[in-house]
Amino acid sequence: MKYFNQFAWSLPKGFSDAIAYCKIEQGDMFYNTRKAYEESWDLKKVDWIIQVKAPSRGNTSLKSDDAKTVFEDNWHSTLIVEITNVRDDQLKREVHTTQGRLYNALRFGDISLIEETSPEPSVPLGVENLFEYLDLAKEHFLQRMPKTVENPNLFVVPINILSSVTTLKYSRALRAMRKIGNVSEFTLTLKECGIANWEKFNPML
Repeated sequence: MKYFNQFAWSLPKGFSDAIAYCKIEQGDMFYNTRKAYEESWDLKKVDWIIQVKAPSRGNTSLKSDDAKTVFEDNWHSTLIVEITNVRDDQLKREVHTTQGRLYNALRFGDISLIEETSPEPSVPLGVENLFEYLDLAKEHFLQRMPKTVENPNLFVVPINILSSVTTLKYSRALRAMRKIGNVSEFTLTLKECGIANWEKFNPML
């Protein structure tokens, strides 16, 4: 099974739409460790379980074809989750929270971020906020170029890996460049690009 490494909790790739649209719905269940999936569902290997009780499927925002708009609309919407502490004799409790709080709890691995008393997090910054960092990123990409390459032409583009718009633009640019000459591809995270406030951005960038 493949997972999203950008999240501290174990999120299988099957949650692609839920992550892309911040669209977590009734029945979705999350475990704090991959062992829940990979060791015959042995709950003795698990510390925490989060099960979504509401909203019911199909009730989160899909009023726009723009994934960014849908993500932002859903971020502040409410949901109800059941949190189970497996280590404390299957202690369960219900929490009223928001999509954004749950998203950040799964991303950073901090169960306290899901609490309704926790500050409501800001919507993560998107691709459009990365262009001012391209010069900074350029230096980190140049460091990875083979020493044998003199005066390389460098094309740096920010991509949301779950966005068909940005990935399509990238693939088209790549095809065009390959018609001109040899192309080497390098992929870096925002942190690897030297962006100090990388945690404020969408983890899929």
